[in-house]
Amino acid sequence: MADAFLPADEGRHDRPGALSPPNVERWSFWSGPPGLAPSLVVHVTLVPPEARASFAAAVRHRPDYAVVLVAADLPMPRRGIELRGPGIWADQNVEEPFERWSLGLEAFGVGVEVDPSDDLEVLLARSGTPELRGDRAPLGWDMEWTSTDRPVGEGPCGYRLDCRVEGELLVVTDTVEIDDAGGRRHTW
Repeated sequence: MADAFLPADEGRHDRPGALSPPNVERWSFWSGPPGLAPSLVVHVTLVPPEARASFAAAVRHRPDYAVVLVAADLPMPRRGIELRGPGIWADQNVEEPFERWSLGLEAFGVGVEVDPSDDLEVLLARSGTPELRGDRAPLGWDMEWTSTDRPVGEGPCGYRLDCRVEGELLVVTDTVEIDDAGGRRHTW
């Protein structure tokens, strides 16, 4: 199945009719210790028909504390998938197609007390609800996702790759060196 993907499939699919309904393109990244729930999740979504983009991330800083960042109405980037908006700069780059991506972030999220068993994806889904309240928390990173296997197709327009995640995570007042298993997915 990996031979069905071209290096251009790593980037944006801006051609008319290139996106499947609901006309959304998404890149997702995650990392965490093998066998455990991810300790970091990132979603970058482009919605060309509405000329907007969104960025969502959640990081488990301690078992009982996470930082959540959702920027739901960012301007559509002219090219690439570098996103900018009030209080956020997020850059995602294909360094080597199907081999390596680099991600950079400078932003503020919301630091919240969580149950150690809380799933970060569920936490992101609850981010717009009144019960999710916390403190402003600095969040940033300079990390790389390096593929450890070949792409595996997911549906008619997408693939997934297992990865090694390395880099530096800046959360609240701490700097954390990351060297974990992870993965990434791209759908269009």
